Amino acid sequence: MISNIKHYLESELGINIYDSISIILFAFVFVFALVYAFGISKKHVDEMENLPLNDQND
Repeated sequence: MISNIKHYLESELGINIYDSISIILFAFVFVFALVYAFGISKKHVDEMENLPLNDQND
């Protein structure tokens, strides 16, 4: 099945294996970034937002 998909992409669309891998890798990173951005808590966002304003020298 994978060889059929690979053959179709190479012959009909002119996409080689490196292009396919790079598109898939980009999609995974993008989806991970979305899940991370929407999954972090409001408390954590507030802490990171105010971090530069905290002037505490420990």
